[in-house]
Amino acid sequence: MVAGALPIVAAVGTAATPAIAGAAMQHPDKLAAGSKAIVDIASGWFDPGPPPASVPGYAGSGAKWMYDKYKEKSRETT
Repeated sequence: MVAGALPIVAAVGTAATPAIAGAAMQHPDKLAAGSKAIVDIASGWFDPGPPPASVPGYAGSGAKWMYDKYKEKSRETT
């Protein structure tokens, strides 16, 4: 990266921050739904037992199951 590019990137990021915050504040329902989806995915991945009864919860649980199977297969081949 060019040494002069860092201040430019920082300036662009600083200028974009109010626009991003404004967009998030215009749609708090979408922000809340997105936050709940992230929590359900994480809960499905990390918490033992059945996942939250939602599509993101099942997706997180399924991804964790596939990851565990992948790790088992990796151990068998080494």
